[in-house]
Amino acid sequence: YTYSLRFQNTSAVARHVNIVHSDFTAVRIDGGTPTLDDIQAAGVRGWAFYMNLAADPVLTGLTTAGSWYDAILVDGGSLPGDRT
Repeated sequence: YTYSLRFQNTSAVARHVNIVHSDFTAVRIDGGTPTLDDIQAAGVRGWAFYMNLAADPVLTGLTTAGSWYDAILVDGGSLPGDRT
């Protein structure tokens, strides 16, 4: 299984992306400060969005429908810093 989009310790920007029928988690964020704007995930066989606590993304306009888990999953643990 592979992620449709994976961000690893990056400040990359993704805008206006449609992910349909992903075989695994649609978007995985591991650390970094990526910007995700207008990302749609539909029919995903897993979590629509999944990130760890080291990630500090800018998220706007995320939508999901018809996936196994129409949600954002965040790994448990302690935050690495102030997130106010």
